Amino acid sequence: MVINLFEKLSNNYIELFEKEEDLNVIINVGEHPNAKEFKAYSGILKYRSRYFQNELTNAVNNTKGISRING
Repeated sequence: MVINLFEKLSNNYIELFEKEEDLNVIINVGEHPNAKEFKAYSGILKYRSRYFQNELTNAVNNTKGISRING
């Protein structure tokens, strides 16, 4: 029973990231020409990482509600 719950939860996370709906954080890493951009969900980042909890508290949102973090 518990295994099925975790399997379903894992599948839900996979679907969530594949659809890329309602992503509200962009994380920029590296410098040109090796720069990368990652899209993420603030709720997941905040609850899984104290670092992102602090960063997102101080981040400025654009007009579409997207927070940008440069690292």
